[in-house]
Amino acid sequence: LALVALVALVAPPARGWDRDAPTATLAVTNGGQWGQWGEPEFCPGRAYASGFQLKVGTLGTLGDIWG
Repeated sequence: LALVALVALVAPPARGWDRDAPTATLAVTNGGQWGQWGEPEFCPGRAYASGFQLKVGTLGTLGDIWG
């Protein structure tokens, strides 16, 4: 218990999401009408995006889209 209290006093406070304003939002302007996008998410300070998400379908779903 004493070690936990010592670490709590010595460790720096965690950085919150509200401290760093985002510098950019990843988005596209050529997206279609299908599907729903989630809320924007941002990397913490001094970080960068290293991935992305696509919504795709197979040839079997073309009838659903254009049908």
